[in-house]
Amino acid sequence: MRPSHPAPLEASPKRKEFVSLAGDAVSPRPRRQTAAPRTDTGSRTQRINVRHAEARSSEGEVHFFLQRIAGGLYVEREEVPRRGTRTCQSLVFESPASFERWCSDDPVRFRHPLLHAQLRRDGDALWTVEP
Repeated sequence: MRPSHPAPLEASPKRKEFVSLAGDAVSPRPRRQTAAPRTDTGSRTQRINVRHAEARSSEGEVHFFLQRIAGGLYVEREEVPRRGTRTCQSLVFESPASFERWCSDDPVRFRHPLLHAQLRRDGDALWTVEP
């Protein structure tokens, strides 16, 4: 009759020792390195305070970078046409009203209405976040 469970090991298996070419016994290197401890200034905090939005078309690309800072809201707008000059604007808004006025005057609202809606949503969400 066979036992229903395996027999216990008499001794725990030992780690193998490697022998170097010089003849010395060398213990194996650990397979994993321990991860560095996370800090509060890691990617989670950055994801809360930073937003990216972009759109591509046959004419080129438009990229927006929004970040909540102590002075208000920092916005970078970069337009990369297929042919021509790349344009980059950097702005800091002190109030939500000034950001809304700028969004309503930006020509991207006609060419990329979904990007414009996302830009306004992200801007409104970042005003509620403390820097």
